[in-house]
Amino acid sequence: MRDKREGLLLLAFCVLVCMAPDSWARTGGNVTPKSVLAYAYEAYLYQSPDNGWPDFEQTLTEQGYVVIRYKDGVFDDNPESATLTNFVNMGHSGVLGSLYNHGNTIDIAVEVYKTEAARNTAYNAYVAAGWSDGVEIMRSNWESPPYYFYTIDLRDTGFTNRIKPETDIWLTIVYLGGSCNSWGLVDNVGGRVRFACDGKPSNWAGNLKELLDWMSGIKGNGNHRPAGEAYSNGTYESVFKMDGDGKTTLCPVVLSHEPTGAVGPGTVTGKVSFDTESWDLRPATDIIEVSANATLNSASWSRPRTEITFEIGGLNVGETITVIVDEDDLLSYNNVTHLDGNQTAVNTDGTRPNQDDFIWTFTSAVDDTTTVFDLPALSEAGLVVMILVLLVAATALLRRRQRTTQRLAGI
Repeated sequence: MRDKREGLLLLAFCVLVCMAPDSWARTGGNVTPKSVLAYAYEAYLYQSPDNGWPDFEQTLTEQGYVVIRYKDGVFDDNPESATLTNFVNMGHSGVLGSLYNHGNTIDIAVEVYKTEAARNTAYNAYVAAGWSDGVEIMRSNWESPPYYFYTIDLRDTGFTNRIKPETDIWLTIVYLGGSCNSWGLVDNVGGRVRFACDGKPSNWAGNLKELLDWMSGIKGNGNHRPAGEAYSNGTYESVFKMDGDGKTTLCPVVLSHEPTGAVGPGTVTGKVSFDTESWDLRPATDIIEVSANATLNSASWSRPRTEITFEIGGLNVGETITVIVDEDDLLSYNNVTHLDGNQTAVNTDGTRPNQDDFIWTFTSAVDDTTTVFDLPALSEAGLVVMILVLLVAATALLRRRQRTTQRLAGI
């Protein structure tokens, strides 16, 4: 009997391991940027119908970011919103996306003009305003028949002086993948993690889409959302490179949760962990909710800000209890982006869009502590002895009752 019990325990363990949820494969210790602003920048040069903007806008909007686009859409002497001033302002962002700009190892073209005179006028105005001529900014001419472009370029020193102080503060995710040879600027642009091209990309929009799909959980079932994992698991052009801290995410997802399966009854303890540092100023009792057939006795944050432990009471035998992690209260520590749970899309976990709860259930097990005999725990010989003892006791009781009856009858 003991061998049978041990075999059943081993089988149960194997089943639990094989049925382990996908979230168990995730890694923790991540942080988000400190801002929810996400900027996309496109100068006119070699303008393509799709520089990655649709994916940039959809992904980051659905992960809770405020997306702003700077674009020069017409080849003339008006750069529209794609100006040097706006490019530098992108430094105070959660995501800085240079989606399409000409580039070299020491500079990126940020303002484009049709005529040299218009470009020179704008350039001289920047120098008069305090930009260092030829050091922070420079003038370039680009030929692409039948067009000839005149540009104002931001140089490496300009990146270091004007953008890096901001991107370092805001832990910005910097994407320079839309510029040739931008890998030479990764040390100058700053930020927490950076993506750039060590050469000329031919599918810059495809590289961006691949990265965003992994970081938003569309690929990998939500299991490889940190920037470093999104890069190492994705398929990119060989010139597309990453630098910086890969433990950077767009928003929190659930890393692990318990209890699961059958537990209890009565009172049980549980916990839920998150892959990203979360805002522990929001009370844990507001974040964890349970179904009406149970009671949340307590809930508290554990350090670091990635785990909540809780106690649930009032578990009746055989009932199913639902636990909810409220996305409205589970926020990232740095930029308060909401939890990406498992309700939208239905039956997915960590897949954009975020702002959806994480919900799971467990069962209150049958309480076997009041049974008189734990028969499976007995050996076969022990079971025989127990039956004999019971038979002797029953026989003695029967004889005693018979003698009592005879006495009362006067026999």
